[in-house]
Amino acid sequence: MEETYIEINRQAYDLLATQYDDRTITNEHEIKDDYWYDMLNRVILKKNAEILEIGPGSGRNLKMFENFGCNMTAVELSDEMCKVVKKRVPNCNIINKNILECEFVSKSFDIIFLMAVIHNFPISDACLLLTKIYDWLRDDGYLLIGTTIHQDEEHGIFMKEDYIGKIKRYRHRYTKEAFEKLILDNGFKIFESFIVEERERKKVWYDMICKK
Repeated sequence: MEETYIEINRQAYDLLATQYDDRTITNEHEIKDDYWYDMLNRVILKKNAEILEIGPGSGRNLKMFENFGCNMTAVELSDEMCKVVKKRVPNCNIINKNILECEFVSKSFDIIFLMAVIHNFPISDACLLLTKIYDWLRDDGYLLIGTTIHQDEEHGIFMKEDYIGKIKRYRHRYTKEAFEKLILDNGFKIFESFIVEERERKKVWYDMICKK
């Protein structure tokens, strides 16, 4: 599975790109922009902050970073998702690549944003990615990371149930305790945390602001 999950996910998000874009255009997100602006206000402490977003989806949050006057870099696996992001946030430096193959200068980012992405990696690669992020993040920087939490921990190829079409992708489902362990075992401290429920999609999100 570890040999093929990247390509499975690439194909899945190519197929999902239009739906992600449509959901942002029609503002169908149950978790509204105010939630994200409140979180960003806690961590964006200067103009021209250097931001890396991994897996920007439709570019919704990059647009918020742009409003804060940040310098933005985004890494996106899906070519079709990249087209959506470029349309929404043309000033962002977008890299169409597997993040595990990327190399950035050590301590080059003030904030690394990784929402609804870490669960797309098996544990071994999730740890590898967090090791890279730890190196890329400045000593006074922040990691913003989140995933859904579940009753039981499991992983595999699952159907993406809240979108149209029988689209499968790799997914690691974390319990609250397993997600916290992942973060702490890879050297980060949990600075603040938030539990947010999406009732319509029957999801519970666990979002964290983390520091070295």
